[in-house]
Amino acid sequence: MFKCLLILQILGAAPGLRAGDSPSPKLSLDQVLREVRDHDPVLASARSDARMGGQMALAAYAWMPPQLSLGLMGMDGAKPDLGQSMQRQWTLTQELPFPGRTWAQGRVASHQAEGREADADMAAQQEFKAAREAFYALAGAEILLKGLDQASEATHEMAHLSARRGSFGQLDRMGQFMDTMLAMEDSGVDGMRPMALQQRRSAEAALKRLMGADPLQGLPPAEVDVDGLLAQAAPSLKDALREASARSPQLRGARANLAAAEAARGLAVSGWLPDLMVQGSVTEDNAGLRQSGAMLGASLPFVWFWKQAGEAGAANAALDKARQDLAAAELALREQVADAVGDATAADEALRTAWTRTLPSATKGLALARSGFRTTALGSSEILMAVQDYRMTEENLAQLVAQWGASRAMLAMLTAEALRAGPNDLGEKP
Repeated sequence: MFKCLLILQILGAAPGLRAGDSPSPKLSLDQVLREVRDHDPVLASARSDARMGGQMALAAYAWMPPQLSLGLMGMDGAKPDLGQSMQRQWTLTQELPFPGRTWAQGRVASHQAEGREADADMAAQQEFKAAREAFYALAGAEILLKGLDQASEATHEMAHLSARRGSFGQLDRMGQFMDTMLAMEDSGVDGMRPMALQQRRSAEAALKRLMGADPLQGLPPAEVDVDGLLAQAAPSLKDALREASARSPQLRGARANLAAAEAARGLAVSGWLPDLMVQGSVTEDNAGLRQSGAMLGASLPFVWFWKQAGEAGAANAALDKARQDLAAAELALREQVADAVGDATAADEALRTAWTRTLPSATKGLALARSGFRTTALGSSEILMAVQDYRMTEENLAQLVAQWGASRAMLAMLTAEALRAGPNDLGEKP
């Protein structure tokens, strides 16, 4: 009874074992993407660029501003005096583009603004892709570090037990040789730990930049539920192509460029038609007599016909280029989506095999080897093989988690997954 009470007191006093303790904070992918959406300077710059395009489109619909001028005539050239002028003439001039030309000019700018919005969406998708890759790289580094700790713990335990046996003369020559191999395995594990730590630091640095966080601020460990990852089945190629065709910023940008080229061609053709100029003036002399005048003018674009012909020809070539760019973007998107779906499917299968079959077998083998070595049922060679198998399995699992995340990040970028939540194309919260 006394022993039971003592154990309970120890458990109650041990940190981390109390019932009221909360688990350590974890970093989730949703949290990362929210921070990127709200604080990434690249996304903020993209939003500003898109807004600038919209304002430029608004300005493009306006006529040229009217001009008001004052002319003073009849002044003494030797002693000019503004108050001694013989006549004062006020003139108001307004240029009137040919009907429809201002509208065409505005349409060009509007489609160019749509292209800027698509470019901003593309920048957002690329940042989200980088955030996903960094998150899963961080998760992979955490898995690898935990696996290395487990392998190191096993080798240290076995080395300690082997040393005790050696002190009692219970090791044969093969056992003494395997002790050396265990030490080499332990040093190999220790040699891998700096690389895993650097992988974690690199992923953290990338996440801090994307999240707009303080580079000196620490990040909690990445929270990854591998079973949850495996539950997210990769989409079919047909579904992925449909999603990409509907929301791809690349295609939207190519279509906007085509629409802008079509509007620019119409604007260039309208250059053959004359613009008008309306001018009104009021002239007043020193005696107070006033005279009014009006003038109507028209441009003659066909005088320098090669200028308009060149602009129209360039517009036709730009339109043809925009059509070819759209066709090329559609083909490239299909290729990229097909490749991304294949990568995601392969990553699913590889991760599922490692998580549901290889890792449980390696974990069980390590536990049995450690237990058998403690009871002298197994020798150093068996524990060495078990430790090596476990370590390589954890390394492979860490790589597969990072690869799974990278494949899903690419697929999410191509299908513009971040734009599914709402109509806002810039990834801003509605």
